Amino acid sequence: MRTSASIPLDANIVRGTEQVSCDFEEDTVILNILDGMYYELSDVGARVWELVESPRTFQEIEGVILDEYEVDPARCREDIERLIGELASKGLVEVRGA
Repeated sequence: MRTSASIPLDANIVRGTEQVSCDFEEDTVILNILDGMYYELSDVGARVWELVESPRTFQEIEGVILDEYEVDPARCREDIERLIGELASKGLVEVRGA
């Protein structure tokens, strides 16, 4: 089964190895070691980042966000997929099984 775009629901998502991150106030700051760029995630993005510290399926991530936040399921899936896609394009997460 796939999400509406390209990440399968059963794909495992995990943080990449070439980054370091820390919580800063209510946000998460990530340093991509390879390109020296910093990225900042807040609220739901920071929660997704926390979840992918160890491998989780897209479906597991989606389920946690739906349980913890009031959000339309279609919007949730779309937003998570966009976030994971952006993080993957920068080498900050790996999508395994896509």
